[in-house]
Amino acid sequence: MLPTEIPEYRVHTKPSRVEHWRHLVEIVALVTAAAWAFYVFVYQERIKPAGELPSLQTSASVAHEPLQGGKELVTINVTLNNTGSNDISMAALLVNAHGVLYKGSTGEAQETRPANGITIVSHSLRGSDPELLYSRFSLWEPLGSTRRTLRLPKGEQLSFAEPFVIERGRYDTLRITYAYCYQRYDDEIVSAYKPKRTPDGAFEVRDLVAANATHAGLRCGGTSSYTGEYAL
Repeated sequence: MLPTEIPEYRVHTKPSRVEHWRHLVEIVALVTAAAWAFYVFVYQERIKPAGELPSLQTSASVAHEPLQGGKELVTINVTLNNTGSNDISMAALLVNAHGVLYKGSTGEAQETRPANGITIVSHSLRGSDPELLYSRFSLWEPLGSTRRTLRLPKGEQLSFAEPFVIERGRYDTLRITYAYCYQRYDDEIVSAYKPKRTPDGAFEVRDLVAANATHAGLRCGGTSSYTGEYAL
């Protein structure tokens, strides 16, 4: 007697409308997540920064302390902060310091009309002609120097301390001028630059700032008069 054959049954399930939409939503979510990951990790981190210009913020401060023998140690601190999306190559940094002594009476009105359209009338004490106390110029590879490139990574900052000694009480204030040039670290364009000096021996700020036009990748900035006047 032949064994009884067991019949086969095949079950075909058809997804409901709710399941169909659920699968569709899951697919859309996966595609959206992939697109967002591409935007964040590829576009934001690689593609977008590749086309952005470098950005540098600068600030200066002065510290001073008395020394023996009627002398005073003055230190200028210049801070460079890379606020861009790319690493920076520093090309140049210029720092000048001038001492000023105030004398005379407050009865003499001084009126100045700067090129920016601001008129200032001052009855303060008249300052002496600024006297050069300190001037430094640092040059790196991007501007033709044999000195190795100074790299400043994105999001980081770098400080330069410029110390010098003066006679205590000889000056009332310290005037500072400084200028700088930088470019993207991956920019290989090199432009030769020779610093110029003013009649009193200080390095020329405006001439360095004008180096901004030597090629498109180089960015230079600075002060035409002074960035700050600090008590001594």
